[in-house]
Amino acid sequence: MNISASKAFGKQSIIFDDLYDSNPIVSYMRQVIRDTVMKNIKPGSQILEVNAGTATDAIFFARNGFRISAYDISPGMVAKSQEKINALGLNDRVSFEELSYENIDQVEQQFDYVYSNFGGLNCTSELPMVVNKLCDRLKPDGKATLVILPPFTLWEKLHYLRGNKKIAQRRKTLEPSNAHIEGINFKCWYYTPQEVSNALQGKIKDSDIQGLCIFTPPSFMEKFPKMLPRVFHLLTKIDGIIKRWPLFRRIGDYYIYTFTKV
Repeated sequence: MNISASKAFGKQSIIFDDLYDSNPIVSYMRQVIRDTVMKNIKPGSQILEVNAGTATDAIFFARNGFRISAYDISPGMVAKSQEKINALGLNDRVSFEELSYENIDQVEQQFDYVYSNFGGLNCTSELPMVVNKLCDRLKPDGKATLVILPPFTLWEKLHYLRGNKKIAQRRKTLEPSNAHIEGINFKCWYYTPQEVSNALQGKIKDSDIQGLCIFTPPSFMEKFPKMLPRVFHLLTKIDGIIKRWPLFRRIGDYYIYTFTKV
C-alpha cells in the first residue's frame, strides 16, 4: 500500500466514523458484505483482517464470537482503532497492529478466514503478489472475502450524461488513477475479478463473485436513499437478484470475491 494513501487515511481517521457510519449506502453495503462472510465462516474462526481501518468490522466480528488479528498501514487508523477496542473491552478478542498487507508474510500464523473490505487492496500496484500472500496466510480449506473496486462501474459512467467527466473517467484500466482524500493525492489501481482469479490459479478450489452497488447508487450519492427511499429499496432488491450474473457482477461500485483455499 502506498505511503501517500497511508497519510491520507491517517489524516481522515479522526473523522472517518462520522463520515461513513451515518451514510445509508455504506450501511447497506456493510450489511451485504457481512452477510456474505457470516454465511461462509465457521463458528469460532480466527480472522485475519487487512486494511482494517477504524476496526468497525473487527468489532462486529468480535461481538459475534470470532477472534481477529487486524492490520492497517496507517498509524492514525491504528490509534483510533485501539482507542475503540479499549473502550469496548474487546482486547481479548481483537489485536490491532500497524503493518502493510504487502508485508503480511511477516505474520507467521495461519488463519481460518482472511478479510479485506472497501477497496483497500486497490491501493497497491502489486495485487497478484498481495492476494497470494493473503492466501498463504490461510489454513487448508480456509476462506477469504476480498471487496475490490473494478475498473468499470455503471453509475460513474452515467455521469457522462450529466456532463461530469471527472467522475465518469476516474477509473482507469492500464494506468493508476488519482485519488484525493483530506488534501492528499495518492494513486489507486482497479482490478477485474478475472485478474484476482488468475493470480490465485492453482491455490484455490472454488470462488464466488458478487457485484455490489450495481443499480444501487454508490456511497458518494448518499442523499439518494433519503430523497427516493422506495426507489433505493427497489434497486437494492434488484441487485440482490442479479449480483452473481456474469455481466452484472463486474460492473458494480465494488465486487465481493470469496474463495476457498485448496
